[in-house]
Amino acid sequence: MKQINTVIFVITFLILASIVSDAQVKTYKIALPDGATARLGKGRIHDMQYTADGTRIAASTSMGIWIYDATTFNPLYLLRKHTKHADHLSFSPDGKILASADIRGAIHIWDIDTGKHKKKLKNQLSVLSMTFNKNGDTLGVVTSYNTVLLWDTNTWDIKQEFRGVLKIMEQSAMSVAISPDNFLVGTGNLDSSITLSDPVIAVNRQMNKTHGDSYTRSVAFNQDETLLASASSGDIRIWNTKTGEQKQRIRGIRGIGRLVFSPDGNLLACASLLGKIHLFHVDTGKKFRVFTGHSGGALRIAFSSDMRTISSAGLDGSIRIWNVLTGEQIHAIEEHFGNFSCFDVSPDGKTVVAPTHDLTVCKWNLTSAKVEKTFNKEGHFSVAEIAFDPTGNIIATASHGKFISLWDSETGKLLKILHGHDDHLSSVMFSPDSRTIVSGSDDTTVRLWDTETYKKKQVLIGHEEAVTCVAYSPDGTIIASGSVDDTIRLWDADTGEEKDVLAGHESDVVDLAFSPTGDKIASVALSSEIFVWHVGSNELDKVIHAGNSSIASVVFHPNGRVVAIGCNKGDVELISVESEQSLHKFSGHLKQVTDLGFASDGNKLVSRSSDGVLYVWDVSGVVK
Repeated sequence: MKQINTVIFVITFLILASIVSDAQVKTYKIALPDGATARLGKGRIHDMQYTADGTRIAASTSMGIWIYDATTFNPLYLLRKHTKHADHLSFSPDGKILASADIRGAIHIWDIDTGKHKKKLKNQLSVLSMTFNKNGDTLGVVTSYNTVLLWDTNTWDIKQEFRGVLKIMEQSAMSVAISPDNFLVGTGNLDSSITLSDPVIAVNRQMNKTHGDSYTRSVAFNQDETLLASASSGDIRIWNTKTGEQKQRIRGIRGIGRLVFSPDGNLLACASLLGKIHLFHVDTGKKFRVFTGHSGGALRIAFSSDMRTISSAGLDGSIRIWNVLTGEQIHAIEEHFGNFSCFDVSPDGKTVVAPTHDLTVCKWNLTSAKVEKTFNKEGHFSVAEIAFDPTGNIIATASHGKFISLWDSETGKLLKILHGHDDHLSSVMFSPDSRTIVSGSDDTTVRLWDTETYKKKQVLIGHEEAVTCVAYSPDGTIIASGSVDDTIRLWDADTGEEKDVLAGHESDVVDLAFSPTGDKIASVALSSEIFVWHVGSNELDKVIHAGNSSIASVVFHPNGRVVAIGCNKGDVELISVESEQSLHKFSGHLKQVTDLGFASDGNKLVSRSSDGVLYVWDVSGVVK
């Protein structure tokens, strides 16, 4: 009997393990486009909310809106309609409807049970704050131009509109909140004042004190809208909304960010830009607990309805779930990185490195699609291009800060910063022998740098406008540069002498690439045409027409017979150079595809779109 029970237990365990494994595979592959094997990162978080019943967590990211099961923490849906990330989320009180809004005014309504899109509301004004009322029959939205809109959630028609009743524009509001009952509006202003507005009766009232010399970073109402909390860089203040009197002042918190009241109004949570989450007693202003664990700034915080947990989202790419009473971390949802500005694939085809528009640079394992390492950039300047050296040991970044940074790819240690350009850098690449770096800049020059001495070797002058892209020929003898002046210039890599000017494009040359054998250059200029040039004669060999799409990026497949192009509508297309026919089109990006790169074996293609999303595509069955 004991043996039978043991067998039953083992079989049951194996079945459950199989179910869990299948579920993990399903959730990991959630919402991937056809042909994609992975997305790298889940997107940088911009807002986060619990449903009222605490069963779901919504995280708005640069990739879309993730809906997580708040018990298992598995992703359920990825909601994608916004062409720009949603800045604001609000659940209906019954947790069945989610409203999402972005700075451009798009408001989308979602069914949370099915993950289906229900409706897009008609609105053209930037959304600054949004909430459902307590019985769920109205969605209140604060927009730009001092307007509050109230939507009927049964018909999704506007039932009331209050224009010109706020002072958002006049007072240069830096933070805005709307209450869930009478739709009071609180604004924190550039001059450190706090304004409380009632749009229904068109009354605006200043709180009795200000934050002094610092602007107001965050404002938040409690559930019964009797209190309004505000934060500056130096302190947190809690105000009585009926009298305008200051009830509490909390000092000594560094890097104060977002504020949120607990559902019962007894606690106030503060997200710190230094990575901590502070909880305070509202009545006394005394600290209740501090949660530590984020390695980057904490961006958003949200309480569960039962107040047992609080979630925080950070620049370290994680959503962390904390036990409010014990302070212990219950779970972490990782890899919420995104908003990537560019990428490169390592020479061995095993690694992708991609900087974000924040401080973080991510190194991904291309096989597992997992983050191997992160390190921080030297500053908040955006990186226009990133490149491995041929050994894969060094990474170079071309910065909008007018400099090139060199990094150890294994440790993430900053090795050197190269200064010399007079304007933003647009492009960077190592020579095939690793001895030279070539860079292009908005200052119209191409510059060569010695990788041993870190000294500038040559300045190549010829372009009349900004340089957009640079490339070495595979044998290292020629440098090609593309420019806003509509031309491609070929340079002798040793002497820096201009060899030729390739003219023919009628607009900015935005990308170019040498073929693996070095006998061809493909170039694109935000038109529907791919120019293929013969290197040697430097004549235009052919023009490949790629439908009606505007092309922003181009790269040769390692076999040299196929090019991949990235289009303005979000498609990635493979085209035969010889037949000029399309071999396959991958659809999934929502915006222009600006960067492309093949793995060295030619079986995988990585793409990046202007919304910062990275996809990995399986091209092994398309290109033989």
